[in-house]
Amino acid sequence: MKWLKQNRLFLLLLLPSVLIICTVVIYPMGHAFYSSLFKFSLARPYMGKQFIGMNNYLELFKSIQFWKSFSRTLFYTIGAVWTEIFIGFIIAQLLTHKIKGIIIYKTIVAIPIFLAQVVVGYVWKFMLNVDFGFFNSLISAVGLKPISFLGSRNLALITIILVDIWQHTPFPLLLFLAAFSTLPKSPFEAAKLDGANAFQTIRYITIPLLKPVILMSLIIRSYDVFKTFDKIYVLTGGGPAKASEVLTVMLYKKAFVEHDTGLATALSWIMLLLSMLIVIFYVRILKSR
Repeated sequence: MKWLKQNRLFLLLLLPSVLIICTVVIYPMGHAFYSSLFKFSLARPYMGKQFIGMNNYLELFKSIQFWKSFSRTLFYTIGAVWTEIFIGFIIAQLLTHKIKGIIIYKTIVAIPIFLAQVVVGYVWKFMLNVDFGFFNSLISAVGLKPISFLGSRNLALITIILVDIWQHTPFPLLLFLAAFSTLPKSPFEAAKLDGANAFQTIRYITIPLLKPVILMSLIIRSYDVFKTFDKIYVLTGGGPAKASEVLTVMLYKKAFVEHDTGLATALSWIMLLLSMLIVIFYVRILKSR
């Protein structure tokens, strides 16, 4: 009681935030988990709910479709995020040098990140069109056969990764640019006096100093890519032949095409746990190094 009296103002100020978190985060998550224990469909509410316990989770883990979608999601996440961080780091290194009109270059490279994913999806779907798209027009102009970037099972997911790289590389780039301006100069001056070349300086000084920024980029972008839906759905809809059906697209189809709401909510919880595991993995790897 004495502690409550001493911290009454603190608890009173904290109460609105706690209420908001409980309303928009904790309650929906709890309700979703509760719903995942039932067999039901929002499209057919008259059929009622049937309690089946953890059977929805067991059904997903036994499903080949789930594991294929998970492998595609993992490939998409790792391929997009690590490439974005690598390219962002290289461009940031180049932009740290004194270049005339550097503000203009920084503005141009940052534009894609501010575009809505649906808009990006439709623009690139038009540009990649096999009949009249910009890229296939260039390919046809040099006498080559047009390529079905979004209609090929081998190219669909890779194409989506490239579109994601184009749009979201500015995020780690801006983080690296901000971090470069705060790095101490003394380690770099010492490395120069010791005769270290550019590669050695980057490997042994720049990257270790930027580890917190790399970790932040990995966590934020991995979580963002892991739950990407709208851009993928616009570009391919999960096709062709489910070649680009990641977990988010599978979740949408289970909920709104097959109307298996219980299974869809179970899948949403599995996705949450998987994204947490990815974050924990990155934190442990970078801390160990």
